[in-house]
Amino acid sequence: MRAKQAAEIEADAPTLTRKWQDLRAVAAEVKRFRLGALQLCESILDDRLIEKHARSFFAGLPDDERHYWIASLYALLMPPTRRRRLAVYFTPPHLAQYAIDVLIDAGVRPGVHRILDPASGGAAFLVPLASRIAKECRRRGLKGNDVLCRIEGTLAGIEVESELASLSMSLLRELLSEEMAVADRRKLQIRIECANSLTQDEPGEPYDAVIGNPPYGRIFRPSRKLLKTYAPVITDGYARQPGSHRRLHRASIFLLNRKSPPGSWRRWPLRLTPRQ
Repeated sequence: MRAKQAAEIEADAPTLTRKWQDLRAVAAEVKRFRLGALQLCESILDDRLIEKHARSFFAGLPDDERHYWIASLYALLMPPTRRRRLAVYFTPPHLAQYAIDVLIDAGVRPGVHRILDPASGGAAFLVPLASRIAKECRRRGLKGNDVLCRIEGTLAGIEVESELASLSMSLLRELLSEEMAVADRRKLQIRIECANSLTQDEPGEPYDAVIGNPPYGRIFRPSRKLLKTYAPVITDGYARQPGSHRRLHRASIFLLNRKSPPGSWRRWPLRLTPRQ
């Protein structure tokens, strides 16, 4: 029954302009350049990649889809074992926009309230949030440094994969290139910390809202400290098995109570169908 419902929801979702099978073909082609995954993705962002299939794939895409596919290409270029271990999967643009709409309907004001994505991956939420803040600032006549300060003061991310954190910053720099040019090309200072949200201490200043799509992988052989921290969401049977696994999304939902105070807003779009 659940599988049927998930299939119906997936069928109703907007269709992306490009296909996964085409992206896999692009990944196979660009591997010939013997560059790292981050270097290849940044060369696409900077329009420096000359491989014709890759240029054709990314040409003419809306910014949100382009960023989604660049981050997804990074995932395909990762070593398979690491990709599986980190359960790398990025939120499609229409789901990210929907989650942000729900937060706004609940009273969250991007650019005013402090928002954290503790599993920020390829900036699937940070980029559209920054875009909405920038558009609202432009509507109000703000430019350059004022726009950047508004975004830097209200958005933050945490990502365990260091190169993904770097790619997120590259995506944000491309999005805000106009503002950076007006602000004398100063360095963008959005905080994307390279760390594991599940093992971090509580933030010094609580966030007003937490949004994200936590990895749906597994934690093998967790430490006693981690078991104690997440005891409320681990069954007794699992807790007695030192080699058992814990679902990361369950622990991530529990994490909300550590990253945001009572009365704050939370939104986690859950995966509709399993992915390898």
